[in-house]
Amino acid sequence: MNEKEKMMQYFRGIQMKFSRLYAYFLTEAGLTLPQYALLSILAAAGKAIPMTEVSTKMHISKPAVTYLVDRLEKAKFLKRTTHPKDRRVTLLEIQLKGEKVVRRAQKLALGFLMGTLDEFKPAERDVIGRFYGRLSQAMDLILAKPEKLK
Repeated sequence: MNEKEKMMQYFRGIQMKFSRLYAYFLTEAGLTLPQYALLSILAAAGKAIPMTEVSTKMHISKPAVTYLVDRLEKAKFLKRTTHPKDRRVTLLEIQLKGEKVVRRAQKLALGFLMGTLDEFKPAERDVIGRFYGRLSQAMDLILAKPEKLK
């Protein structure tokens, strides 16, 4: 097996393991992956954002966002408000319960990543950091134009 094949095998394995980790955690929290993704977007924004922005970032329809928001609002993970200057715009704001779930999930995942990263020498961590930086940039570019995924 060559180097690229090994890397692909590692990524496939890690992806499945992280999926299982998140599935376990989210089941305990009573959330689906799309609900968690929505809460993560709100947590990262740090402020109330329009539902249409969430729809764009998640690459799902506005009715699909409404479906998710209805359940999350009922469970008090977020709240819906009207934009102060435009009543047609609905804003979403994460609540403390939602923030706690996102922080806990991120702490769990980042704990594994950072613990493993600590096993490497500083020069190796630098290379790994550059790799993740480039990977993040490449993902941003493809997600900005999702039609390229087809």
